[in-house]
Amino acid sequence: MTSVVVSGDAVASAPVGTPGTGILRLHSERSSDLHRYRLPIPEPAPWGLRLDIQVGQEEGGFWASAPAIDLSSEGSDPGEALLNLIGAINDWLTYLRDEHPDLSQDLASQARYVALLDAPYYSWFKDFHFVA
Repeated sequence: MTSVVVSGDAVASAPVGTPGTGILRLHSERSSDLHRYRLPIPEPAPWGLRLDIQVGQEEGGFWASAPAIDLSSEGSDPGEALLNLIGAINDWLTYLRDEHPDLSQDLASQARYVALLDAPYYSWFKDFHFVA
């Protein structure tokens, strides 16, 4: 997990930082108002584990699918379908992590995606494809 250190207050000037360090500093015009905060920022999902998502429309609503782990969901709009898919992915990966089920050969490769649970869900995805 990366941390961001912020020094300064509401009267701060433009942020400056050192690239690659995870440190951002804001300089205050009043030195008596300096404060330090540490803000943890979770690491994103590894690129090789990120999922491709397909989203499409059907009569009565929308669907979203993650083909690599063979999960789909539906919703009244694309956003709801995606949120439902995120919930389904989370539930499936949590089950794999906690229960360690015996998986068939065609599902065994999905166990590698359990590492996504350690990353924020907004970084779980590589590409979104809208299917007509």
